[in-house]
Amino acid sequence: MKRFLFIIVFSFVVLASCQKDELTLPAKVIFEFGMYSAYHDSETKNYQYNPNESSPYFLIESGVLIVDAIEFDGRREEGQDFYFISVFPEPVVAILSDLTTNFDVEFDIPQGVYKKIDIVFHLSNIDRIPLILEGVFKAGNIEKKIRFEHNYSEKITIKASNKQQGQNNIILRKDKLSSALTIVDADLIFRFISVGQIMNAETTYINEIPNIIINNQHNTDIYNSIAPRIQNSLKVVFE
Repeated sequence: MKRFLFIIVFSFVVLASCQKDELTLPAKVIFEFGMYSAYHDSETKNYQYNPNESSPYFLIESGVLIVDAIEFDGRREEGQDFYFISVFPEPVVAILSDLTTNFDVEFDIPQGVYKKIDIVFHLSNIDRIPLILEGVFKAGNIEKKIRFEHNYSEKITIKASNKQQGQNNIILRKDKLSSALTIVDADLIFRFISVGQIMNAETTYINEIPNIIINNQHNTDIYNSIAPRIQNSLKVVFE
């Protein structure tokens, strides 16, 4: 009887050890970066509309995000929680419209069921502007480039989500490559900016080309409306 009991206990110990070992096996996760465009064509103030001309609008459809470091803080249902910070030897330069980066951003993360994952992006303005969004304004035969510049060093914390509808947990598996898609939602950033505001914005000529620069020095009224929305305009979706 004692021998039989020992075998049962030993089996449970081996099984628990195997499960623990399984939870330490790495799952590969690749980070990608993209964006949602913004398109506004609402009525404008102080604009004399010509019915023979196309309606005025502005479009934000490209951009660059520069990241110096990424923090990962994951809480698992089983096994130990997992945290790391990766400071890159050179910044990650993400071309948002193309979903491309200057090098692959990949991590080995212990597999398991994560009930919560927080991602922190470190943006630095030491050498380059960390977030740029670009587009165009058109009204009839008028055309101007738009360039939004967020030139501040800061940390942006994002609670990651699952692409699967109704699925809160994020499952990482050792036998499956997972993608963490970081999205900059330009539509959310520019949601409360009207065509009229862009139409009446200060114009800066660069090489004789009209530009609407929006930063902490040019068109500051628009910039101050946009900048606080950046934190909530980024999301990370695991798929």
